[in-house]
Amino acid sequence: MELKELRKQSVADLNEQIVELRREQFNLRMQRGAGNQTHTHHFKRVRREIAQINTLLTQHANGTTAPAKAAPAKKAAAKKSAKKA
Repeated sequence: MELKELRKQSVADLNEQIVELRREQFNLRMQRGAGNQTHTHHFKRVRREIAQINTLLTQHANGTTAPAKAAPAKKAAAKKSAKKA
């Protein structure tokens, strides 16, 4: 699920999704243990989604719903364009 969609959800919905993702993560581990897992990229996807939701829950708890601005990334882009000129 995209981060924009997750930001629109309530805390209760995010907690429900965490439970679903934890179950999915458990099932993936069981499949890997049994030797039935062929799509290993699912592990990374589930871990990333769990981390995103945990970050959003922390932001809700702190009262900050918007992430910090990425100023250094803009500076790096400006340096690259300056080198080309």
